[in-house]
Amino acid sequence: MKKSESNIISKEEQKMISLGAKLKAKREQLGLSIYEVMKRSNMALNQVKAVEKGNGYTMVTLLKYLEVVSVTKLKLSDYQIDI
Repeated sequence: MKKSESNIISKEEQKMISLGAKLKAKREQLGLSIYEVMKRSNMALNQVKAVEKGNGYTMVTLLKYLEVVSVTKLKLSDYQIDI
């Protein structure tokens, strides 16, 4: 793989990054600090940051994050990943 090819972001990665940004914006809208999310979810800082960056987290981590920021409705079609 050429160096330039390794920097290409797939559509799926772009969607995950977008989801992370939206979740971070929701957290900030609620007036929650990243440390408050850590405390309420019993997650490590790197896990919370991974969700907000859109990479490197598990489904369990995402669900814990969603519970803290009270996300009750997601438009999943916006984040659909075709396999």
